[in-house]
Amino acid sequence: MFPVYRVVLVYLPQMKSAFMLSKLFGVASISFLMLGASAFAYPASVRSIDQDVLSHQTTPGNKILDTVTPKVATASLSTLDYLSPLEREIIAVTNQVRMNPAGYAEKLRQLRSHYRGNLVKFPGQPLLETWEGVSALEEAISALGNTSSLPPLIPSRGMSRATADHVNDLGPEGYVGHYGRDGSSPFTRMNRYGDWAIVPGESIAGENISYGPFTEGEWHVIQLLIDDGDRSRGHRNVILNPRYRIMGVSCGAHATYDTVCVIDYASHYIESH
Repeated sequence: MFPVYRVVLVYLPQMKSAFMLSKLFGVASISFLMLGASAFAYPASVRSIDQDVLSHQTTPGNKILDTVTPKVATASLSTLDYLSPLEREIIAVTNQVRMNPAGYAEKLRQLRSHYRGNLVKFPGQPLLETWEGVSALEEAISALGNTSSLPPLIPSRGMSRATADHVNDLGPEGYVGHYGRDGSSPFTRMNRYGDWAIVPGESIAGENISYGPFTEGEWHVIQLLIDDGDRSRGHRNVILNPRYRIMGVSCGAHATYDTVCVIDYASHYIESH
Protein backbone atom coordinates (compact mmCIF):
# COMPACT_ATOMS: atom_id res chain seq x y z
CA MET A 1 0.00 0.00 0.00
CA PHE A 2 1.54 3.28 -1.14
CA PRO A 3 1.35 6.41 1.03
CA VAL A 4 -0.84 9.12 -0.52
CA TYR A 5 0.13 12.79 -0.62
CA ARG A 6 -2.27 15.71 -0.87
CA VAL A 7 -1.32 19.16 -2.15
CA VAL A 8 -2.91 22.32 -0.77
CA LEU A 9 -2.63 25.62 -2.65
CA VAL A 10 -2.10 28.73 -0.54
CA TYR A 11 -1.91 32.22 -2.03
CA LEU A 12 0.15 35.14 -0.81
CA PRO A 13 -1.50 37.94 -2.83
CA GLN A 14 0.44 40.68 -1.06
CA MET A 15 3.59 39.29 -2.68
CA LYS A 16 1.92 38.72 -6.08
CA SER A 17 2.93 35.11 -5.72
CA ALA A 18 1.72 31.79 -4.39
CA PHE A 19 2.96 28.56 -2.94
CA MET A 20 1.64 25.03 -2.77
CA LEU A 21 1.98 23.25 0.51
CA SER A 22 1.81 19.46 0.43
CA LYS A 23 0.33 17.87 3.54
CA LEU A 24 1.63 14.39 4.26
CA PHE A 25 -0.67 11.41 4.80
CA GLY A 26 1.97 8.69 5.05
CA VAL A 27 5.66 8.20 5.62
CA ALA A 28 7.87 11.20 5.01
CA SER A 29 8.75 11.69 1.37
CA ILE A 30 8.17 14.24 -1.38
CA SER A 31 5.21 15.11 -3.53
CA PHE A 32 5.68 15.55 -7.25
CA LEU A 33 4.05 18.96 -7.32
CA MET A 34 5.86 22.23 -6.99
CA LEU A 35 5.55 25.05 -4.50
CA GLY A 36 4.83 28.58 -5.49
CA ALA A 37 6.62 31.69 -4.33
CA SER A 38 7.03 32.43 -0.66
CA ALA A 39 8.46 35.66 0.70
CA PHE A 40 9.31 34.27 4.12
CA ALA A 41 11.59 31.64 5.63
CA TYR A 42 9.32 28.98 7.10
CA PRO A 43 10.50 26.72 9.92
CA ALA A 44 10.88 22.99 9.51
CA SER A 45 7.44 22.40 11.06
CA VAL A 46 5.99 23.14 7.62
CA ARG A 47 5.87 19.68 6.12
CA SER A 48 6.54 19.05 2.42
CA ILE A 49 7.10 21.93 0.04
CA ASP A 50 8.15 21.41 -3.52
CA GLN A 51 8.83 24.59 -5.42
CA ASP A 52 8.45 28.31 -5.62
CA VAL A 53 8.94 30.99 -8.21
CA LEU A 54 9.75 34.68 -7.99
CA SER A 55 10.53 37.22 -10.68
CA HIS A 56 11.46 40.86 -10.98
CA GLN A 57 12.00 43.45 -13.71
CA THR A 58 14.11 46.58 -13.65
CA THR A 59 12.50 49.99 -13.96
CA PRO A 60 13.51 52.30 -16.81
CA GLY A 61 16.56 54.43 -16.18
CA ASN A 62 18.13 57.40 -17.88
CA LYS A 63 20.45 55.36 -20.07
CA ILE A 64 19.97 52.13 -21.97
CA LEU A 65 23.11 50.14 -22.64
CA ASP A 66 23.61 49.61 -26.37
CA THR A 67 25.10 46.12 -26.24
CA VAL A 68 25.28 43.55 -23.50
CA THR A 69 27.33 40.39 -23.91
CA PRO A 70 27.02 38.17 -20.82
CA LYS A 71 30.43 36.93 -19.71
CA VAL A 72 29.31 33.46 -18.72
CA ALA A 73 30.62 29.98 -19.31
CA THR A 74 29.96 28.67 -22.82
CA ALA A 75 31.79 25.35 -22.52
CA SER A 76 29.98 22.00 -22.39
CA LEU A 77 28.32 21.20 -19.09
CA SER A 78 30.73 18.35 -18.39
CA THR A 79 33.61 20.82 -18.14
CA LEU A 80 31.90 23.05 -15.57
CA ASP A 81 33.46 21.80 -12.34
CA TYR A 82 31.36 24.11 -10.16
CA LEU A 83 28.22 22.11 -11.04
CA SER A 84 27.24 18.72 -9.59
CA PRO A 85 25.74 16.00 -11.84
CA LEU A 86 22.25 16.86 -10.52
CA GLU A 87 22.77 20.55 -11.29
CA ARG A 88 24.10 19.80 -14.77
CA GLU A 89 21.06 17.64 -15.50
CA ILE A 90 18.66 20.40 -14.46
CA ILE A 91 20.36 22.75 -16.92
CA ALA A 92 20.52 20.13 -19.69
CA VAL A 93 16.85 19.15 -19.40
CA THR A 94 15.75 22.79 -19.16
CA ASN A 95 17.51 23.41 -22.45
CA GLN A 96 16.03 20.29 -24.04
CA VAL A 97 12.59 21.66 -23.21
CA ARG A 98 13.39 25.14 -24.50
CA MET A 99 15.08 24.09 -27.73
CA ASN A 100 12.56 21.40 -28.67
CA PRO A 101 9.34 21.97 -26.70
CA ALA A 102 7.19 19.95 -29.10
CA GLY A 103 9.59 17.04 -28.86
CA TYR A 104 9.51 17.17 -25.06
CA ALA A 105 5.71 17.19 -25.19
CA GLU A 106 5.94 13.71 -26.67
CA LYS A 107 7.90 12.60 -23.61
CA LEU A 108 5.22 13.98 -21.30
CA ARG A 109 2.56 12.05 -23.22
CA GLN A 110 4.16 8.85 -21.96
CA LEU A 111 3.12 9.83 -18.42
CA ARG A 112 -0.61 9.79 -19.17
CA SER A 113 -1.04 6.11 -18.32
CA HIS A 114 0.23 6.66 -14.77
CA TYR A 115 -2.88 8.67 -13.77
CA ARG A 116 -5.93 7.12 -12.11
CA GLY A 117 -8.38 9.95 -11.59
CA ASN A 118 -6.67 12.41 -9.26
CA LEU A 119 -4.08 9.83 -8.21
CA VAL A 120 -0.79 9.42 -10.03
CA LYS A 121 2.18 7.11 -9.55
CA PHE A 122 5.11 8.14 -11.74
CA PRO A 123 8.05 5.76 -12.10
CA GLY A 124 10.21 5.85 -8.98
CA GLN A 125 7.99 8.44 -7.27
CA PRO A 126 5.44 8.15 -4.40
CA LEU A 127 1.71 7.90 -4.99
CA LEU A 128 0.24 11.40 -5.23
CA GLU A 129 -3.21 12.90 -4.99
CA THR A 130 -3.23 15.83 -7.43
CA TRP A 131 -5.60 18.78 -7.65
CA GLU A 132 -6.30 18.51 -11.35
CA GLY A 133 -5.56 14.94 -12.34
CA VAL A 134 -4.34 14.37 -15.86
CA SER A 135 -5.74 17.72 -17.09
CA ALA A 136 -2.66 19.62 -15.84
CA LEU A 137 -0.43 17.21 -17.73
CA GLU A 138 -2.56 17.59 -20.86
CA GLU A 139 -2.32 21.36 -20.58
CA ALA A 140 1.47 21.14 -20.28
CA ILE A 141 1.60 18.93 -23.37
CA SER A 142 -0.54 21.42 -25.28
CA ALA A 143 1.51 24.40 -24.10
CA LEU A 144 4.77 22.79 -25.17
CA GLY A 145 3.27 21.77 -28.50
CA ASN A 146 2.30 25.38 -29.17
CA THR A 147 5.66 26.85 -28.12
CA SER A 148 8.31 27.70 -30.68
CA SER A 149 11.92 26.74 -30.17
CA LEU A 150 13.64 28.98 -27.62
CA PRO A 151 17.32 29.80 -27.08
CA PRO A 152 19.15 27.58 -24.59
CA LEU A 153 20.11 29.08 -21.26
CA ILE A 154 23.81 29.64 -20.68
CA PRO A 155 25.10 28.49 -17.27
CA SER A 156 26.58 31.21 -15.07
CA ARG A 157 29.14 30.65 -12.34
CA GLY A 158 28.16 33.85 -10.54
CA MET A 159 24.45 33.07 -10.56
CA SER A 160 25.22 29.53 -9.39
CA ARG A 161 27.22 30.99 -6.51
CA ALA A 162 24.20 33.12 -5.64
CA THR A 163 21.95 30.05 -5.57
CA ALA A 164 24.54 28.19 -3.46
CA ASP A 165 24.37 30.99 -0.88
CA HIS A 166 20.63 30.43 -0.57
CA VAL A 167 20.95 26.64 -0.46
CA ASN A 168 23.43 27.00 2.40
CA ASP A 169 21.05 29.35 4.20
CA LEU A 170 17.93 27.20 3.82
CA GLY A 171 19.32 23.70 4.11
CA PRO A 172 20.85 23.27 7.59
CA GLU A 173 17.77 24.49 9.47
CA GLY A 174 15.15 23.26 7.02
CA TYR A 175 13.86 26.69 5.99
CA VAL A 176 12.01 27.43 2.74
CA GLY A 177 11.30 30.53 0.66
CA HIS A 178 13.08 33.03 -1.55
CA TYR A 179 14.21 35.48 1.10
CA GLY A 180 17.32 34.65 3.12
CA ARG A 181 17.50 34.95 6.86
CA ASP A 182 19.80 37.92 6.25
CA GLY A 183 16.97 39.62 4.34
CA SER A 184 18.51 38.96 0.93
CA SER A 185 16.33 38.46 -2.14
CA PRO A 186 17.27 36.41 -5.21
CA PHE A 187 18.14 39.66 -6.94
CA THR A 188 20.50 40.96 -4.28
CA ARG A 189 22.17 37.55 -4.09
CA MET A 190 22.74 37.51 -7.86
CA ASN A 191 24.33 40.92 -7.61
CA ARG A 192 26.88 39.68 -5.08
CA TYR A 193 28.74 37.98 -7.94
CA GLY A 194 27.80 40.15 -10.89
CA ASP A 195 24.99 42.37 -12.15
CA TRP A 196 21.69 41.26 -13.64
CA ALA A 197 19.91 44.65 -13.76
CA ILE A 198 22.18 46.13 -16.40
CA VAL A 199 19.57 47.22 -18.96
CA PRO A 200 16.99 49.38 -17.14
CA GLY A 201 13.47 48.60 -18.27
CA GLU A 202 14.56 45.43 -20.04
CA SER A 203 16.47 43.22 -17.62
CA ILE A 204 14.39 40.56 -15.87
CA ALA A 205 15.30 37.83 -13.39
CA GLY A 206 13.52 35.07 -11.52
CA GLU A 207 13.97 32.09 -9.24
CA ASN A 208 12.54 28.60 -8.78
CA ILE A 209 13.19 26.41 -5.75
CA SER A 210 12.63 22.65 -5.52
CA TYR A 211 12.63 20.60 -2.32
CA GLY A 212 12.66 16.83 -1.99
CA PRO A 213 14.68 13.63 -2.38
CA PHE A 214 14.89 13.73 -6.17
CA THR A 215 18.10 12.21 -7.48
CA GLU A 216 17.34 13.00 -11.14
CA GLY A 217 17.24 16.59 -12.36
CA GLU A 218 14.64 15.76 -14.98
CA TRP A 219 11.92 15.28 -12.35
CA HIS A 220 12.55 18.79 -11.05
CA VAL A 221 11.94 20.12 -14.55
CA ILE A 222 8.93 17.92 -15.29
CA GLN A 223 7.10 18.97 -12.15
CA LEU A 224 7.71 22.61 -12.98
CA LEU A 225 6.26 22.03 -16.44
CA ILE A 226 3.11 20.25 -15.23
CA ASP A 227 2.62 22.79 -12.44
CA ASP A 228 -0.45 21.05 -11.00
CA GLY A 229 -2.56 23.20 -8.70
CA ASP A 230 -1.17 26.55 -9.81
CA ARG A 231 -3.65 27.91 -12.34
CA SER A 232 -1.24 30.68 -13.34
CA ARG A 233 1.30 28.06 -14.47
CA GLY A 234 3.93 30.53 -13.34
CA HIS A 235 6.59 27.86 -12.85
CA ARG A 236 6.17 26.55 -16.39
CA ASN A 237 6.18 30.10 -17.71
CA VAL A 238 9.55 30.75 -16.10
CA ILE A 239 11.11 27.85 -17.98
CA LEU A 240 9.48 28.91 -21.26
CA ASN A 241 10.13 32.64 -20.91
CA PRO A 242 11.77 33.65 -24.21
CA ARG A 243 13.51 36.61 -22.56
CA TYR A 244 15.68 34.50 -20.29
CA ARG A 245 19.17 33.74 -21.58
CA ILE A 246 21.18 32.72 -18.50
CA MET A 247 20.68 30.45 -15.50
CA GLY A 248 22.44 29.32 -12.35
CA VAL A 249 21.62 26.37 -10.13
CA SER A 250 22.75 24.86 -6.87
CA CYS A 251 21.49 21.83 -4.94
CA GLY A 252 22.32 20.70 -1.44
CA ALA A 253 21.12 18.89 1.66
CA HIS A 254 17.93 20.11 3.36
CA ALA A 255 17.11 19.23 6.97
CA THR A 256 13.41 18.71 6.27
CA TYR A 257 13.07 17.71 2.62
CA ASP A 258 16.38 15.92 1.98
CA THR A 259 17.40 18.10 -0.96
CA VAL A 260 16.87 21.71 -2.01
CA CYS A 261 17.65 23.04 -5.49
CA VAL A 262 17.63 26.78 -6.12
CA ILE A 263 17.47 27.87 -9.79
CA ASP A 264 17.98 31.47 -10.90
CA TYR A 265 17.20 32.89 -14.35
CA ALA A 266 18.08 36.20 -15.97
CA SER A 267 17.83 37.98 -19.30
CA HIS A 268 21.23 39.67 -18.72
CA TYR A 269 24.12 39.01 -16.41
CA ILE A 270 27.68 40.29 -16.19
CA GLU A 271 30.01 38.26 -14.00
CA SER A 272 32.18 40.00 -11.42
CA HIS A 273 35.93 39.49 -11.64
